Amino acid sequence: PPLVLTPTGTLAGFDPDAAFQSVVTVQVIGQRSDGLLEALLLSLDSQAVGSGAEISLDLFGNSGTLITFDPGTMAGTAEGLLSGTVTFQEASTNPGEPMVGSVSGTLLEPF
Repeated sequence: PPLVLTPTGTLAGFDPDAAFQSVVTVQVIGQRSDGLLEALLLSLDSQAVGSGAEISLDLFGNSGTLITFDPGTMAGTAEGLLSGTVTFQEASTNPGEPMVGSVSGTLLEPF
């Protein structure tokens, strides 16, 4: 079933640990109805990111990981990798510019 979340925050930028700043990291965080947080962490090839882009999450060059976080216990659990597609209506690697899009796919579990 689809994961339904209340948006709580997003962050996008270059991965400071990546060689040559070629990897864009996108973090999308939402709260479930039970209070737990879900964080979708995307690592994308910066050359693929742009308005109108459709990017396959192939687990190698472009990947997505889903993590569940319990704010009450401060514990996080990696739920698995995402196989699917990221679609950007608007996207840029320039600081301060909007990133608008969607993610669809299948969670490959167990992690």
